[in-house]
Amino acid sequence: MLALGIRYLCGWSAASSAGNRDAPEWPPHPDRVFMAMAAAYFESDGPPDERAALEWLSAQPPPALACTEASPRRTTTTYVPVNDVAAPRVREGREPSDDQLRAGRAVLPEERPRHPRTFPRAMPRDPTVFAIWPAADASVHRPALERLCRKVTHIGHSSSLVQMWVAGDPPNPTWVPASGGRQALRVAPPGRLGELERLYRLDPPQRPRAAMWQAYGEVAVADRPVPASGAFGPDVLVLRQVEGPRLGLESTLLLTRALRAALLKHLDGTSPPEWVSGHTRSGAPSRAAHLAYLPLAHVGSPHADGHLLGAGIAVPASVDWAEAAAVLRPVLQQAAREGLHVFDGRAVDVRLVLETGAWTPMALRPWMYSAAPDGARRWASVTPVVLPRYPKRDSQVDEIAALSCEQAGLPPPASVWTSPVSWLVGAPHARSFAPFRDRGSGASRYHVHVAIAFDRPVRGPILLGAGRYFGYGLLRPVDERES
Repeated sequence: MLALGIRYLCGWSAASSAGNRDAPEWPPHPDRVFMAMAAAYFESDGPPDERAALEWLSAQPPPALACTEASPRRTTTTYVPVNDVAAPRVREGREPSDDQLRAGRAVLPEERPRHPRTFPRAMPRDPTVFAIWPAADASVHRPALERLCRKVTHIGHSSSLVQMWVAGDPPNPTWVPASGGRQALRVAPPGRLGELERLYRLDPPQRPRAAMWQAYGEVAVADRPVPASGAFGPDVLVLRQVEGPRLGLESTLLLTRALRAALLKHLDGTSPPEWVSGHTRSGAPSRAAHLAYLPLAHVGSPHADGHLLGAGIAVPASVDWAEAAAVLRPVLQQAAREGLHVFDGRAVDVRLVLETGAWTPMALRPWMYSAAPDGARRWASVTPVVLPRYPKRDSQVDEIAALSCEQAGLPPPASVWTSPVSWLVGAPHARSFAPFRDRGSGASRYHVHVAIAFDRPVRGPILLGAGRYFGYGLLRPVDERES
């Protein structure tokens, strides 16, 4: 086994995400660590055994990573002098002109033009990270790797100071290479050292190109209690709105129905399975869980206003993630390349793109609705719950709301509170939402906001009531200290 330890001496990592230059990268990509070691080798004119060690390291399978979660530090735009200003050429024996003098002064740092720059930083709970190759036999290259580690001063930006060493007893990995993983990290492919050297020696030198991408999945902690879960898996496909009018949460039903129609349109020509269409082969409504469409809105913070930032698609827990990705591939490819046009001929005319960035607005992060991996005990509604039956008196509302939890496959709640007003700031009054009508009679069904407490952790996404497949009854976890 080989393990490399990395300690961020300032307590944070300064490195930009490949997909968003204003967002920090976390966890550190293995290829970034390799390039830091390669830079240390070239800058110190390292001996041949260090080069052999780096070539051997890039030929190994992608490493596992052991690190804690991190939060992005608020970024500030700074204006820095550019480095590519050249002094003017003056012929020998001639006095420089005024323009040449001005151009010459522009070489000085205080006179150079300044360009805006951001230096995003990730703030991990523990500033120590380990890259682990469980099956690697590094006995031959260990001395050279130890010397290389001692030469590494920073990973990412030059201000991101690190201490690096060959670790003897690393902790258990938290991220491992996985074909169905949701996190994509750059890894060093075989021959990476020679490629970096070739790009540097070009005239002019070129920046390193993106290396090979590898999917990583998070490892479940063995002693962590397994939370209860309902009908949907924790992985939510997130679509960010990039074009079109700003919609409020009141437009939930319009957006989710239009999104479902757009999804089925892109699957035209195929026979979608029951978990996609929501109907059996005979055309009858399915009794099994199927795709649900979620409104992702700005709620739950002090200045939230309830506007929609995008939409989500929740996949039933009974469906394998690889199968879901294979069936929905035409939709995902369209959403990733050009965006998905969602149009209903009335109020909804937006374009949604697949959100893949590591740092996104809070409302577009799947764990904000799933509380994965630990789950949560207290939940509050973003959109009102459409009760499965109409209450005959006010005292029945809480009872029927509790029944909707059991119908959704969740454990019986310890406590239920109902109100026309949501407990989450920014979520509109229940009466502001369009009525959800009964399929048979066309009558409007009773809907109400809820807050629910369970006696054990529950993992979402939680969707309750008759309108749960169209975004009604969407709940979000509530911090127990605030509730």
